Amino acid sequence: MALTKRSTAGIYRQEIDISEVTSPAGTSTGGIVICSKKGPVYRPVLIATDKEFVDTFGTPVFVSGTSTTDSNTPELGFGSYAALQFLQESNSLYVVRNANSGDKYSTVQFTAAGVASTSGVSPVAPTDADTLTRISSLDNAITTGNSLLIGVQGPGTDGNNVAVTIETFNSSCDWVYNYDTFTSAVSAYTSATYATGFPIASKVVKVQVFTKGDNDVWANIAYSTISASPAEVYYGTVTSQLDGNNRQLKLSDLINGISQYIYAKCGTSDFTLTTNSRATTPTAVVALAGGAITYASATNIGSSTGWSYFNNREDVTVNILICPDYTTSVKQTVATLAKNRQDCIAVVQSASLLRTSVAQILLDEAYGYSNPSYVACYAGWDTVYDGYNDKNVYLPKAIMGAVLMARTDNVAATWEAPAGVNRGILPVSGQYKRFSFTEIGQLYDSNINTSRYFKGIGDVMWGQKTAQLKKSALDRINVRRLLLYIENTIEPTLFPFLFSLNNSSTRLRIFNLVDSFLSTVKAGGGLDSYLVICDTTNNPAIVIDNNQLYVDFYLQPTKVLEFINMRSIITSSGVSFSEVIQGI
Repeated sequence: MALTKRSTAGIYRQEIDISEVTSPAGTSTGGIVICSKKGPVYRPVLIATDKEFVDTFGTPVFVSGTSTTDSNTPELGFGSYAALQFLQESNSLYVVRNANSGDKYSTVQFTAAGVASTSGVSPVAPTDADTLTRISSLDNAITTGNSLLIGVQGPGTDGNNVAVTIETFNSSCDWVYNYDTFTSAVSAYTSATYATGFPIASKVVKVQVFTKGDNDVWANIAYSTISASPAEVYYGTVTSQLDGNNRQLKLSDLINGISQYIYAKCGTSDFTLTTNSRATTPTAVVALAGGAITYASATNIGSSTGWSYFNNREDVTVNILICPDYTTSVKQTVATLAKNRQDCIAVVQSASLLRTSVAQILLDEAYGYSNPSYVACYAGWDTVYDGYNDKNVYLPKAIMGAVLMARTDNVAATWEAPAGVNRGILPVSGQYKRFSFTEIGQLYDSNINTSRYFKGIGDVMWGQKTAQLKKSALDRINVRRLLLYIENTIEPTLFPFLFSLNNSSTRLRIFNLVDSFLSTVKAGGGLDSYLVICDTTNNPAIVIDNNQLYVDFYLQPTKVLEFINMRSIITSSGVSFSEVIQGI
């Protein structure tokens, strides 16, 4: 221990905190890519409830009879249904909305002279990393001039229900004295050049946001006659400008990422007014226009563009990737994503609605996955009532596979099987096709899970295999999720030790942390046995000299009971049971 020099006799306090504890990782945070009728595109949005999902992305869109697959297939795919079902069992779901070709943002563009245009803008995926606050489509729509482009946060016709008013600097504006310090305000205001007495306030624009009710008509509504109160109000400038309190006034900084309705793109010069000719109060409520959405075919929810926002696990933490899209390329994308992240499991759908035979399903899953222990495949389609459209719809079984994983985390432990009558009863009214006992076994032999019907109980998930055909502990979902839980908990626990001294004290602290955590997992039934090694046995001098450290933990996961063999042994009268038992 290094000696601290002291000059004055006394008692010196010192606290050394080596009481690190492990914080169990979350296990029910989902990730999904959808198409929807509204909401932001190409950025992960964390949703906690089904109401929040509907408020943000809208209800499922169903246009009966126009689907290319079946009359009971929603026109924007199954993503919205999957999200709503998952949020019944979890309060944490990251949603990325994909855009279809033909989708457009509702927009309106202003200059100092008035409304310049109200044409829509097509969405494109951002090319930079700042996806949470930047909408590159609107950012690139205008680049110069004293203009202000206002658009909604996501493409679709719902954006046409938003309107704004723009008020520039004038004698009766409610911010005339808010931003400048001067001695003769009245004379300064009445001078020919506003900037003489109001150098900042004269650049400020007041933006009011209105939303349309059922009986409202935006066209040509006079501002003086509108009865609705604005949903939001902003005061700011087109270019970067600090007020007297050193606060930024640029409208894009004040609006973007804060407003619930709009996004602002500013030009290169302010609406600075030099005469009374354009110093006016709002004369009309201007509707945003040009919003459009393209309805497409059944799947259409999983392009690589949307899933790419889950590539970096440090940006978005998820445990379950929900992929109800049965398209081969999409499933491969999601499976590879789970393999590369190594902190989640991908739940995918095997075969489309109309491919109901075991042979067809196995043919659709013949291509395999690069690391199948991170993938869980489900076959079959559930009948679920859609209260938003008042009809029954068929949903991919993969949705319920993900739902049951979240339910298991709620009512049991992550290392329990998300199947069986205790945790696997499906909240559905029926099946497009119910597989027979033999067919269920044939699918399970190929590591595809499905449900089984029990009279008086209903449809129950009757399998919990991963897609790994190799016989090992990792061919079961409960073991894969156990490993994810252990690794996701231990990794952040070890993070603070980076750049610590690689000595026996550090290694002992790491050992104690990992051993203590694994003991709780064993006590909870997740492990039969375990062993932790973090000493010179696995950290010889050559490892230490290379600035590395190994912590090894050997695990024996507790297996799940899936097959019960009942044997009735019939004996003759007078035969000793003990003799019979020894002979069997």
